[in-house]
Amino acid sequence: MLSMLSDIKNFINDPVPNFYFGVMFMESLTSGSATARMAAATGMIAQMDPVASAFTEVSNLTMSIATEPKAEIGNSIAIPFPKNFNSESLTLKRYVRPRHVVGSGIADPLTGWCVQTFEASKKWQKSIKLKDIIITVLHPQFRNVPLLGSVPVPVAGYLVFDAYPTKWDMDALNSTSNEALQETFEFAYRDIQRINIPLPF
Repeated sequence: MLSMLSDIKNFINDPVPNFYFGVMFMESLTSGSATARMAAATGMIAQMDPVASAFTEVSNLTMSIATEPKAEIGNSIAIPFPKNFNSESLTLKRYVRPRHVVGSGIADPLTGWCVQTFEASKKWQKSIKLKDIIITVLHPQFRNVPLLGSVPVPVAGYLVFDAYPTKWDMDALNSTSNEALQETFEFAYRDIQRINIPLPF
């Protein structure tokens, strides 16, 4: 018992590595709290396609508030007042695999979503589909949890509301390089929230 308590104490105080994370796309819901959406996503982690959700980098998980300086009467020092919430484009990167290529015979949801979105934006004959993006931060030592088996359990997460792709970029092709080809996606979204996840012990 003491050994288990010591392991838990060490775990919760150790820094979380940044290389173990998961990305999931869900149909955007018109109702339901952020916590409810996150709970639904957490329950689906075991069913994630490890290749389709294998991103090498997630960036711009940024929340900021724009301020506007205003001077009060009788005070010459301007005070920054909150103006509006600022968000940057969420950026995801992954290696290009044959299964990601349109027409490969293997359905890739992200590729299909991007194709549909950019085609819809050219002609405006179809509406753009919005999706929620769940980004879970996992821990390599936090897998074998009682009642959950070997399912990776998130220790933190972000919920991106009502997102859609705005940029789809491929690495430059270089005949003198032997590096793997990567593609980059940028997403606009309505809101982003940091989700606190209770640990199951």
